[in-house]
Amino acid sequence: MTLTRSRAVLVLLALAGLMWIVSAQTWIPAEANPAAGVPGVAAEVGTSDTATSPVLTACAAVVAVTALLLVMFGKLGRLVITGLTALAALGYAAVGLGDVLAGEATTAWPYVGIVLGVLGAVVASGVGLGSRSWQANVSRYDRDTSAAGGPGNGPEDDPGEDVDPTRAWDSLSRGDDPS
Repeated sequence: MTLTRSRAVLVLLALAGLMWIVSAQTWIPAEANPAAGVPGVAAEVGTSDTATSPVLTACAAVVAVTALLLVMFGKLGRLVITGLTALAALGYAAVGLGDVLAGEATTAWPYVGIVLGVLGAVVASGVGLGSRSWQANVSRYDRDTSAAGGPGNGPEDDPGEDVDPTRAWDSLSRGDDPS
């Protein structure tokens, strides 16, 4: 299955949504923090009852925004954007891996975060490689001059020819200006 532009955006947005949901979960319960709730012990600055990382939410947001940017750029821009998407997804996985390696992972959410981050990086890399075959956006106002009726092929270029109403109507349908 090749990823078209719309499928790639939808897959990356779905991954970003899953990342966002997982980042909102409690990765490290308050019981795992020995300073939480102990009278006379100063808790670390910035800790709360539930330990969630704002980095996770930021990485999920970057994946979502870069997925939307894929439709706006050409080949080189898409490669840069998918590179940023892969880095954000790997950053998401790195936070989960850090929690696991530090021994603070008492729930399964860090493991889910690692899987989602690696999956996001793999999908972003695949989109980056597959996007080279995507065609550029062609506006309906961009016309092909090599087709019949283009410059050099119309009745106005040969004053001896009569105007064919069918050709004139077809040129109007293509968006050519008869004047």
